[in-house]
Amino acid sequence: MPRILTAIFMTCLLAATAVAADKSWVAKSNEHAQVVLAAFAELAEGYGITAGLDFYHFAGVRDIVTAERTVRAAGRGSRVLDVLHLIRGGHGARDAAAAADLVGYAQLSDGPLAAPADRWHECVVERDLPGDGEFPMAEILRMLGDDVVFEV
Repeated sequence: MPRILTAIFMTCLLAATAVAADKSWVAKSNEHAQVVLAAFAELAEGYGITAGLDFYHFAGVRDIVTAERTVRAAGRGSRVLDVLHLIRGGHGARDAAAAADLVGYAQLSDGPLAAPADRWHECVVERDLPGDGEFPMAEILRMLGDDVVFEV
């Protein structure tokens, strides 16, 4: 499957996960996230797609460390690096670099370092283009591998 279709598919999956928080397939615990990711990644591999796991405060996997542990424990798939989620989670380039080998997909956006009151609205509607905000974009990009799929 072409890389762009993979990126689109992963974006749709992540959006569906965020809005379907009451569905049984959304991770309810770290162990459940590992099982769900492993099963979904196996299914996706049959179509030439590498599944990606994102993290954010409103999701089943809420932080970068849990996302890394979940992907490693699942034994397949990759970790998504959404720059907005990284920064809003209180993380930076050094945190992302700790498991850069797992990043297969990066969503690049920028914004102010101070989080707005409505973080959901920011996440869905108010993202700035890379370079138009205050996020340490150059540091983050330096740690990503050459084979990472990017979305802006």
